[in-house]
Amino acid sequence: MVKKGDKLVCPHCKEMTFVKQITEMDGWTKKGEILVCALCNGKIADVQQENEQEEKQDKLSALSALLGGETIEKPEVSLNQSDRRFCKDCKFAIRNAFVIRCELSGSVVEAMDDCEKFQKR
Repeated sequence: MVKKGDKLVCPHCKEMTFVKQITEMDGWTKKGEILVCALCNGKIADVQQENEQEEKQDKLSALSALLGGETIEKPEVSLNQSDRRFCKDCKFAIRNAFVIRCELSGSVVEAMDDCEKFQKR
């Protein structure tokens, strides 16, 4: 099985070369990934997607082992209307061209800050 970076004799130009991976396009549409000769760009093989996924998983597990063997799961993010308490949507936000100020505290706030005193505009 040939993979990206392998050294071999190209069946097209008969030279010792490396295999590189390129995207095969049909106009502006991506058709897939192929392996080609680095010298003559002759097609050597198609890229198999399951091998790419296995390789990525192997790299992640190797990195995980290097960093202590713990796998970190993504936290569940909830974007319900009740959770959206951003200063940009608050009735106490005073906007101008350069900053957003909070009417209650008088301080400069960022658009995506949130607080307990939020009231929907």
